[in-house]
Amino acid sequence: MSLFGELKRRNVFRVGIAYVVTSWIIIQVADTLNSMLGLPEWAPKLVLLILLIGFLPALVFAWAFELTPEGIQRESEIDRTQSVSRETGKRLNRAILILLALAVAYLLFDKFWESPWQNPGASSHDPEPVMAGDGAQQAAAPASDSDELISRQSIAVLPFENRSMLAEDVFFVQGIHDDLLTNLARIGGIKVISRTTVSQFADTEKTLPQIARELNVAHVMEGSVQRAGDTVRINVQLIRADADDHVWAQAFDRQLTAENLFRIQTEISEHIAETLESTLSAEERQRIDERPTDNLAAYNAYLRGRQALSLNSSEGADRALVEFRRATELDPEFALAWVGLAFSAGQGFSFSDMDMEETLQITREGVNRALELDDQLGEAHLAHADLIRREQGSWMPEYEQALTRAIELSPGLADAWIRYAAHLAPHPDRADEALFAAERASELDPLSNSVQTQMVWILGRLGRFEEAEARLQQLIQMNERFALNYSTLSQMKFAQGQLADSLYWLREAQKRDPGNIVFQLAEVWTLTSLRLEDEYEDLIARVERLDPASTTLAMVESVLYLSQGKLEAALAAAKAWVERTGEGHGRTRASALGWQSTVHSYRGEYADAMALLSEAGFSAASPESLLGMARDVPGRACTFAWVIHSELDTSLAEDISREAIGHTLTRRPHEQRRRGMDLIQCHMVLGDIDGALSRMEQAIEDGQLGSWWLPISHPMFDILRMEPRFLDIKQRIDRDITAQRDEFIGLTREKSRE
Repeated sequence: MSLFGELKRRNVFRVGIAYVVTSWIIIQVADTLNSMLGLPEWAPKLVLLILLIGFLPALVFAWAFELTPEGIQRESEIDRTQSVSRETGKRLNRAILILLALAVAYLLFDKFWESPWQNPGASSHDPEPVMAGDGAQQAAAPASDSDELISRQSIAVLPFENRSMLAEDVFFVQGIHDDLLTNLARIGGIKVISRTTVSQFADTEKTLPQIARELNVAHVMEGSVQRAGDTVRINVQLIRADADDHVWAQAFDRQLTAENLFRIQTEISEHIAETLESTLSAEERQRIDERPTDNLAAYNAYLRGRQALSLNSSEGADRALVEFRRATELDPEFALAWVGLAFSAGQGFSFSDMDMEETLQITREGVNRALELDDQLGEAHLAHADLIRREQGSWMPEYEQALTRAIELSPGLADAWIRYAAHLAPHPDRADEALFAAERASELDPLSNSVQTQMVWILGRLGRFEEAEARLQQLIQMNERFALNYSTLSQMKFAQGQLADSLYWLREAQKRDPGNIVFQLAEVWTLTSLRLEDEYEDLIARVERLDPASTTLAMVESVLYLSQGKLEAALAAAKAWVERTGEGHGRTRASALGWQSTVHSYRGEYADAMALLSEAGFSAASPESLLGMARDVPGRACTFAWVIHSELDTSLAEDISREAIGHTLTRRPHEQRRRGMDLIQCHMVLGDIDGALSRMEQAIEDGQLGSWWLPISHPMFDILRMEPRFLDIKQRIDRDITAQRDEFIGLTREKSRE
């Protein structure tokens, strides 16, 4: 008998087939158990190695031995007439069929019915992973597979490598990477980690499975870009992270044109969607297939602007504005460049010396032009939301509509989710929505300082101060240079009446971004609350140096003078604030007019105060606007109620006061405490002296010392100044402020010695 015939007779082929199929099933089970139990990444590889080593011995065993009714015997010792190899072969055939059926069943199960530990109840447009425990408590830190179960439709695109080795090409490579992420963020069925987070894995020594576990993604993409003359090569490879297997790889060699670059990004996005089994809708396919510009020079300027904007600093904002303006001049039809222009103006106001009038002008120009060119850009609607907030206020229905439209068009846009969360957080009945939106942003951008800082602010609004502060301290340890972390911690301390700590952390923020004028403005309230009058002139000098003609300078001067009782100087500065704001600036001008009205009321000039309120849009003729203010900003409403009461002696002032007090009682307990001082004036309007004093006592007991001087230095309190309870309250405030002022001086001295 030939060797082939003998191998067949001894069932060597059948044993080999059975071994291979069984091994495949074992490997799949091992892979599943590895995902479920969080076994070491080498565990599946060890199983594979053992199976490979065992294959040859199994074949040798099948050749040399036979399974008989009496047990295993050497094949050479068995009489051919007594051999049962034929029956054994039939049993092996049945076993192979059963194993093949199991393998096919597993393949069908894996394709059409996802395991409950991988993605329960998800569809191609519902890739939400299931959160383990309280997601809000875990979103700040980089999550791991013990924190959150991983969606199969999730990916982290790591920063691309610059293969040209030219420093000037860095922005180009980063831009290609950013644009691919922007494209993927438009696909609702995919969770794609945002740029801010993945950029922290550039040049990392961590393995891909380690990175995937930290970011809770199932897939990782690596890539490189090489630009040479008028050609570009882009290499990408998609890896299944748990097995570290290459799923797909491709090199794109094209002529360097804007059209080719966008075509490559579209092809990559489509292939990722297909591999991750996410069905693209017609609208999504159209959005990722669009070419933003055909002008390569405009595209390069846009990429430089994006890079500058990502610095989140005053210098970056100024540079971004120049680059985006250049991009729009090179290609006036470049919608994304107009969006960038709008964002850089907003950042310029927040971080640099740009005044509100210029900010609104540039933002309005950018938003209107972008939406006119392409109203399907999620980023354009996000910029529109920013414009509405600055012009009219975040309480306007149009603001929420713009945010939800941005999320609808770009579901992976972390910035839109976190701003939506911040919008919802002040509303007691929408706390769950706010946390969901914040967690979604944190999931998309877990290592982003700005997203996590906003998450902290939201937790603070919800009264979860200890958790919020713990997150902030963790963020500061992760990135000691990011100024916003320090200013946010300062705000949190201020809200809790810890004024010395608040000023200390604010000064730390100023050290890291000295050009941020908003940080200087925030210092007004801590300095006046601590009565550090010897530092007033230095603050004015710093603000004047940053922007001598800004509205910020006038506001700072007015607040400082009012805290000192210098009413004439406070009024002159308030008038300068209104004049510098100019006409037609909506909410900003209304704020300036409202402050000037407040200063007039401190001077007892209630007719002038009432006239300014009317000019700002709040008058006795429109009681709904004032009642709305009582619900949104009760502190300001109480001040206005006193003005109306003093000038007109109408029941409207009492209605406003009752509305402010009543609506505050519907808020969360910590918000009721935080607004304690704000409501004192409303009790005075209602003639409730005992209520006013009780409110003050409770506010001091709760440590609500931020801006304590503003309400109780108002002339309306003249009738209380000799009341024993009022004198006792004032003494308690003086003691606490003196102790905190000494604490701050001690902190400063200790820091200077280090």
